[in-house]
Amino acid sequence: MIPKDKIEEVRERTGIVALINEYVPLKKRGANWLGLCPFHSEKTPSFSVNEDKKIFHCFGCHETGSAITFLMKKDGLPFPDAVKALARRCGVSIKEEKGAGGGVRDSLYKVNSAARDYYTRVLFSREGGDAREYIKKRGFTDKELVVKFGLGYAPQGWSGLFHHLERAGYSAGLLLKAGLISKGDKGSYDRFRERLIFPITDIRERVIGFGGRALGERGPKYLNSPETVLFKKGETLFGLFQAGPSIKELGFAIVVEGYFDMLAMYAAGFTNTVATLGTALTKGHIRLLRGYGGSVYTLFDSDEAGDKATRKSMELFVGEDMRCKVVTIKGAKDPDEFLRSNGAAEMKKAINNAVPLMEFYLKGLEADHSLTTPEAKAVFLDKALHYILQIKNMAERDHYASYVASVLQMPAASVYEALRSGTVSSPEDRVHDRAPLDRRSIASLRGGALVEFILLKAVLSKNALYSEAVREAVEAFGDKSLKRAGLIICDAMDSRGEVRIDELAESFEGAEIDGFMKTGLLGDANDFMEDPERMFKDSLKKILNRGKLKKATKEMLGRLEDSGQTELVEKIRSRIEKKGL
Repeated sequence: MIPKDKIEEVRERTGIVALINEYVPLKKRGANWLGLCPFHSEKTPSFSVNEDKKIFHCFGCHETGSAITFLMKKDGLPFPDAVKALARRCGVSIKEEKGAGGGVRDSLYKVNSAARDYYTRVLFSREGGDAREYIKKRGFTDKELVVKFGLGYAPQGWSGLFHHLERAGYSAGLLLKAGLISKGDKGSYDRFRERLIFPITDIRERVIGFGGRALGERGPKYLNSPETVLFKKGETLFGLFQAGPSIKELGFAIVVEGYFDMLAMYAAGFTNTVATLGTALTKGHIRLLRGYGGSVYTLFDSDEAGDKATRKSMELFVGEDMRCKVVTIKGAKDPDEFLRSNGAAEMKKAINNAVPLMEFYLKGLEADHSLTTPEAKAVFLDKALHYILQIKNMAERDHYASYVASVLQMPAASVYEALRSGTVSSPEDRVHDRAPLDRRSIASLRGGALVEFILLKAVLSKNALYSEAVREAVEAFGDKSLKRAGLIICDAMDSRGEVRIDELAESFEGAEIDGFMKTGLLGDANDFMEDPERMFKDSLKKILNRGKLKKATKEMLGRLEDSGQTELVEKIRSRIEKKGL
């Protein structure tokens, strides 16, 4: 276990704004920093970070936490690994207990890094001559670019990497977990052999996997690491670490399909380019790029498969509410070939002439159907409306509705009528995704739940109000979510005499506490608590007096019961309980 004082030191020394800004561009707004939430789809920033309290909170999806919980959610780390990662970042030394060992993820990062160093060394050795020649033939004569992306070479032998890493102290079991070796009837052997190697890193430049391009005849042309604890193809983009700063600066990312396409674009000056890893664009890729703000430009191969992939991505971009434009190139099968034939200036023109994905999709749909029959027009209209209905911006939606009307040579009013009868609600009917918890939201709590909420909010506003009576009251809470939150608060007060909001956010994680409750309890007290002490006393009294009815009330209920009006008695008792009396 990590000592509590070390966890506390990590919390104190970690700059939460600087950490999250590496994943999500943040802008200063008063005491807070705002950005687009990395945990759900949105166009308007609702993700808030407070440096003083050292917490983040999203008013849209209610995700809340500290720097530790952010790293746990974003990188998929268990609590100890997240603490260790932040400790390394802020220079806190954590001494491992004897026999505890490092986490599996740490070990995988280390062995992947060692594998990359091995592949790079081989590339620049005598064994890597053919690989270096191949790189030059592909037009990459700049050694600096090769080094920047850590390219390497896996030699022809079956176990060069395996034996090298074994001698360095890494076990065969760990190499299998990392996907660096495979196991057959005759033992373990290197997964990558006679291949140009592309190290795949995360946004913190840690090696999480590898891609390999065959130089010989053995196996598929391209081969990636298998899915591991670190590596998920559908959530990883090649070159994102290198491209990240440019994407933030320029406001958009260019997505291509291959390693060499990405490198060619980067070398030509389009440094905001990333590549998928032999897989179609996924929701995970789009969400990854959303953290950088702006939009996405797809630049897929110019063949039928590339066209199909572009149109297929329509569902993803509309569903994730992310803007996308399509770059089309002519006279070349892919961006790498286009750049070699036409140069960077022509590529820039193609990028400047990119069209919105919806426009690209509708034109492709028009080309697919001969719109001369009522049946064909009906099919076209149904397919077009499926996506137009999902566009949240009214002006944009009207634009494409008019376009569809002109294509079908039908009155625009008919298309608008079809839109109005659609199943997807308009933006006006939706709850805005960044609506904060305000007085109306708190007022939605009723009776006992509201009283319980006020008690906890008062204690958080002023820790000195806490006493044994508060725990007694919490034990009597009727709302299960508030009771879980209250017991966490009481435990913190009993053990430390105070409640830190960032630590509380971590404690709430996984405790099955409603997102609404997390929002209210962790938010600023000033937005609700006008007189914490008075509200605290009133609430505490009401909760502790539950069930302790006044003598006159008891006598009245007794007489009603004696007269056989049991149902009326139950209604009165229920009403008293709901009011928190």
